[in-house]
Amino acid sequence: MIQCIEQNHAEYEQIVSKYIISAIEQGAPVNLLNGQVGHNLKFGNSFLEKILGSNFQENNAKYLVISIIGAQSSAKSTLLNFLFGCGFATSAGRCTKGLYMTIMKHPDGLNLVILDIEGLLSPGNLKDNIFDNRMCLMAFLCSHIVIINHKGDITKTLEEILGISIFAIKALKESEKKTIVMWSLRDQDYSNADLESIQRKMLGDVVKALQEQISKYLFEEIENVDEIKIKKETNELVSFIQLHPEDLFPFSSAYYTDKGENEVRLRQLSKFFPDQIMFMKNRILNTLSKS
Repeated sequence: MIQCIEQNHAEYEQIVSKYIISAIEQGAPVNLLNGQVGHNLKFGNSFLEKILGSNFQENNAKYLVISIIGAQSSAKSTLLNFLFGCGFATSAGRCTKGLYMTIMKHPDGLNLVILDIEGLLSPGNLKDNIFDNRMCLMAFLCSHIVIINHKGDITKTLEEILGISIFAIKALKESEKKTIVMWSLRDQDYSNADLESIQRKMLGDVVKALQEQISKYLFEEIENVDEIKIKKETNELVSFIQLHPEDLFPFSSAYYTDKGENEVRLRQLSKFFPDQIMFMKNRILNTLSKS
C-alpha cells in the first residue's frame, strides 16, 4: 500500500496517512510491506517517514524492536499476540504476507515495535531464497531481539531456517551490530518441572544444527576451501550469536481439544502454556530494559 501511494496515487496520501497514524497510535497492526515473491521489496520511504515520524520522535523516546521469523504456518502471529496482545490477525489457513508492524507502549515504560514477518520457506518460494534472505536480513539488522519460531523437534525445516538466517548473521557480524536471538520451540512434550534440563538439551541440538548449516554455507561460498578456516569461521559465527540456554523457550501445545456436553468438542487453552508465555515475556522485557 505504501509503495502504491508513493508511486501512483499521491493525491490520496493525506487521507491514508491520517488513517494509518491513527491506527498506529491505537496499537493496531499496520501492513508496511506487502510481500510478493519474485518482486523487489521496496518501502515508500518518504511516506513511511511521514507516518512514523510523529511516533518515533515524540519526546526523543527510545523504541526497541522485536521481530519474529520462522516457517510458514508455525503460529508466529499467535505467539506475538499471546506475548504482547498485538492483535495480529490469525485463523486456520491464514498466513502473514509481507511485514506487519504494531507499536506497544508497555506499562514498564518500554516502547516496543513488534514486527510480524511473512513465513519463510513458503511453497511459492522454494526455488528462490532471495525473498527469504532479504526478509531475514531486514529482521536481524533492524531488531534488538529476533525470535526464531519453530514447531516440533529440530528437523530439516529448522535446519533450513538456520541456513537462511546465516546470510543475515554473517552480514550482522560484518556490521558489528549486536542482535539478541531467542528461540521459541513449539509443541514440545514436557512439564515446567524439567525446564532447565530441556533448555540445556535443546541448546546442544541448536548449536549442532547451526554449526552444520554454517559449515555448509561457508563451503558453498568460499573458494579454495580450507577446512581449518571453515571451522574457525564457523566457531566465530556461533560465538557471535551468543546462545544461552535461558534464551530457548520450549512451549507445550497452546490448545487441546476436549469433549464437552453432548460430545461437543471444545478447544481449550492448555495448562502450562500461559506460564510459559509469561516466562518468555519476562525474559524479553528484562533483556530489553538493559539495552
